[in-house]
Amino acid sequence: MSCRVLVVDDHDLLREMLADALTANNMTVVATSSVPEAIARLGEATFDLVITDVRFPQPPHGLELVDHVLSTAPATRVIVATGSAIAPPTHQFVHLLRKPFGVDALLATVDAALGDGDELTPA
Repeated sequence: MSCRVLVVDDHDLLREMLADALTANNMTVVATSSVPEAIARLGEATFDLVITDVRFPQPPHGLELVDHVLSTAPATRVIVATGSAIAPPTHQFVHLLRKPFGVDALLATVDAALGDGDELTPA
């Protein structure tokens, strides 16, 4: 599977794990640590998928990024990764990934979000 993914998480290790797992599955990954930086990247390039945390040290937060993506790039799929108790997304292009998660859960959620039938496998 070849696609462009924007990963947004303020935790360095998790951001690197996400990027490594996705890159190992032939995805092009751009990783950022904040929502403002992610919004800037979205203005520079097109992404097939955005994976974002919900909580960041300073606003704006992940759900505001989801709103931005849905309003400016409605074909882009979104995965919200969180350990917080939030209501499941109701938009068809938004998927929830509960923390903590492993690579298998990540790849299964990416498969579901992209919905192209090509199953991803852990490297």
